[in-house]
Amino acid sequence: MVGFEMDDAICPFGGTWAVRISGTRIERAHSHMPKQVLVDLFLVPDVLRSPVAIFQNLMRRDHGDDFCYVGAPEERYSGDVTKKVPFPPGYVFVVMVSRCGEIRKWRLEPKEVGEHGSLPEGFSERFGRRIWPAS
Repeated sequence: MVGFEMDDAICPFGGTWAVRISGTRIERAHSHMPKQVLVDLFLVPDVLRSPVAIFQNLMRRDHGDDFCYVGAPEERYSGDVTKKVPFPPGYVFVVMVSRCGEIRKWRLEPKEVGEHGSLPEGFSERFGRRIWPAS
C-alpha cells in the first residue's frame, strides 16, 4: 500500500512543514483496525492544515516529543466512502505526528465539556503544553 505526504501542514513553530504517513502504517490500519479508522484518514489533511490546537510533549512513553493536532471536522465519510455524514457530536479528531513529521496515529476522541469544548477530554493531564495557536 502506498503512503502519502503533504507539504502544507501547519508547523507548530510557524509556517508550514511536510508530514507523511508510510504505506506500512496504512496497511497495518487496514489489516488490524475497524474499516472506519482507515476511512478517517481522509480527515487528516484538513486537521493538519486547519487545527484548532496543537500540543507538544504528549504524556506517553515513546511519544514525549510528538505533536497532537486537534481538529473539529463538520463531517466525515461513512465506512463505505460513498457519502459524507455529520461528524459525531461530542468528539474531536486528533492526529499524532512525530517530531520528524511522521503521522503515527489518528482517531476520534471525546471532547472536553465546558469552556475547552474544542479540545480532547483530559487534555491538561495528557499533553504537555499547547503551542498553537500561540497565546
